[in-house]
Amino acid sequence: MSAVFFKKRLRYDESLSALLPALFDFWQRQDANFPRKKTVLLKPNMLSPHPPEEAITTHPLLVQLIATELRALGNRVLIADSPAGGHNKNIKRLWRVTGMTEAARQSGAELVDINTRSLIERKGLERNFFMTDLLNEVDYVVNMPKLKTHGLTLLTGAIKNVFGLIPGIQKGEFHIRYPNTVDFAQNMVEIFAAVRPDFTIMDAVEILEGNGPSSGGEKRYAGGLFAGKDAVAVDAAGTAFLGFDPLQVDTTRIAAEAGIGDGNIEAISITGDSLESIHARIPAPHIFNRLPGVVYQILQKVIWTRPRANPENCTHCGLCISNCPAGAMKPDADGVPVIDYQKCIHCFCCAEVCQDNAIYQEVSWLVKKLI
Repeated sequence: MSAVFFKKRLRYDESLSALLPALFDFWQRQDANFPRKKTVLLKPNMLSPHPPEEAITTHPLLVQLIATELRALGNRVLIADSPAGGHNKNIKRLWRVTGMTEAARQSGAELVDINTRSLIERKGLERNFFMTDLLNEVDYVVNMPKLKTHGLTLLTGAIKNVFGLIPGIQKGEFHIRYPNTVDFAQNMVEIFAAVRPDFTIMDAVEILEGNGPSSGGEKRYAGGLFAGKDAVAVDAAGTAFLGFDPLQVDTTRIAAEAGIGDGNIEAISITGDSLESIHARIPAPHIFNRLPGVVYQILQKVIWTRPRANPENCTHCGLCISNCPAGAMKPDADGVPVIDYQKCIHCFCCAEVCQDNAIYQEVSWLVKKLI
């Protein structure tokens, strides 16, 4: 049985510091290889240059506190992630805006730009991937995702967070190769299996619900933190916290079926506080996911969702256009992106790279009635 540490009623203040003794006690009891005098990689979610208060990226205070504690145990601590799309071209700005520059300064950790490093080949379950060679230099990997809903995968948490260890534009290529949501989820599990982080600490103090994982999602105070050696179980507990069936999340279901971890919430031991659902808003594209295929085919003309640009927020930076894997976007006369929905694969990469909250999910009248 997998164990997951869970605390609630937290905020980004001294309450986070106060939980560290209980968290580290749980961590050391769970892992005989708990890091001391090692090189440790912290892998937060640094999707795009959004400030911490927007709840799109892992909060820097949590990263700072964990890094400080690990360094006090004699560890060298590195912080790294590869952001969405073109944001890797100005990684120092990303670090500064997300608060990671200050988190590293306060803790003595080192920020690493994995997009400038070499690649190594790693084997997942059945597929091989080219990932950052930083993985060969570290002894221990701490996965630090942000709990959010996601228009494509329903949940973005511990499993999907490992995707950021594949540098640069490679990530967009996976959306083209695997446009089907289940195939894409299988690929995320394969990538996760190629790394298998040693421990996961998931930030659920403030989350995004609805049409996440960035533009279109709505910030909500949830007050939670999850941790455990079994990242699949951490995702399952986080999904139950949101109010969804964990096995409805393809990455969780596929990983559990592959024997990587526990996806059944009934088989997971929750340590700390009792786990109760906050009943988060489901992303619009997932409202009809459980309809029988024939029914869905009949209704699909009236239950659609699709990305769209808001001209009032758009700054005409062109990031969404240049990072659309399907080449489905082009600027209009004013520089506002227009989407060709015959080409669009609904991967939501445009929303992920947008730093101005200019991409939102347009929904049909029926979906609007139900969300």
